[in-house]
Amino acid sequence: MSKAIFKSCNSRTYHLGRIPARCKQARRGHLSKQRGFTLIEVIVVLAIMAILIAISLPTINDYVAAGRVNTTTKDLQATANSIKSAAVGVTTATPYSGITTATLAAYMRNTSFNVTSGTTSTITHNVQAPSLGPQAVAISGTPGATFAISMAKVNEKSCPDLAAQMAKATETITIGGTTVKAAAAGSTIQVAATRTACIADGADMVFTFR
Repeated sequence: MSKAIFKSCNSRTYHLGRIPARCKQARRGHLSKQRGFTLIEVIVVLAIMAILIAISLPTINDYVAAGRVNTTTKDLQATANSIKSAAVGVTTATPYSGITTATLAAYMRNTSFNVTSGTTSTITHNVQAPSLGPQAVAISGTPGATFAISMAKVNEKSCPDLAAQMAKATETITIGGTTVKAAAAGSTIQVAATRTACIADGADMVFTFR
């Protein structure tokens, strides 16, 4: 049936039951051409979408991880600077003596770190290994002339960037027990050692400040 007949029929209004046979045939032919997608076409489209998502996910995850590292670095440096500023007026050789994780928690409120107050204050971070939940942040060792902040199980991809960004603000950095930045004057971060120490299961990082 020609398109001209369909258009002619479509432009007129017929009473119910009085639609000419040629118009009925034209409409049936037109509707048969307006079919939906076949199952194969839907499967092909879904397969293409799945491939595109699989390709883009690593990039998206890397972008999110990088954003978290930048925020974590900024808040960690700000916390360390606040603690050091509070100790400026202390004239003893151990100005940071008495600092605890509870002290650290007070400085880390309203930051990207998760702080829970109670009988025992707890702090967690969000740059942990993918298979883990938020991991602990605490004061490490016994503060005195220096103080150290530990972060447990840092993501393998976040770990090197976090170490690199914190290098200038810290005296030493250890990752999984390996010193990747020493206390010696002029010491810089050891890139190769850092990448080796940052493992898939998450690496414990300790940042020491003076």
